Amino acid sequence: MMRSLIRKWLVIKAIALSCAGLSFAAPAFAAIEMQLTPVLAQPLARGEIIREDSITDREMRRSPAGIDYITDREALIGMAAKRPLRAGVPLRLVDIAQPHIIKKGEQVTVAFESPGLSLSVRGKALEDGVYGQSIRVMNTQTNRTFEGVAWAAGYVLVSPPASRPSLLPGNAAQSQAQSE
Repeated sequence: MMRSLIRKWLVIKAIALSCAGLSFAAPAFAAIEMQLTPVLAQPLARGEIIREDSITDREMRRSPAGIDYITDREALIGMAAKRPLRAGVPLRLVDIAQPHIIKKGEQVTVAFESPGLSLSVRGKALEDGVYGQSIRVMNTQTNRTFEGVAWAAGYVLVSPPASRPSLLPGNAAQSQAQSE
């Protein structure tokens, strides 16, 4: 991506030297690496979602070793601010998080899907969840609690248990288990 290309600028610095009371400037050369860094165009409050129009690029010095500034503007879009963020300041990984797509206490649709079968019921989220996170949900009709994966806003997906070999007669798994 053209925006993330690093450009090196050659900066001429003049070092003032004094020699027998006379000052003169001697050129010294130092390379400073610059890069386009995405920054916020306006401040964001805690929990606000970063949109494409809330990001602008600013040319800045390459971050010093050990500081994890985010240089990919696409990685910022759709993320949520963990704390209030100022405009014009480079963002770090600790400043952002995936947004919660399910809030604790929210009514959700719980779906169970397997080949040839699809069921859905209403439930209540017992904890917050981000995309792909396992959360606890309570079936509002039976008051039973189970775990599912936060899949979309207000949507939890429950997977069938890991398949186990059946113990039907003539099954190879059963034959091996009995012979051991």
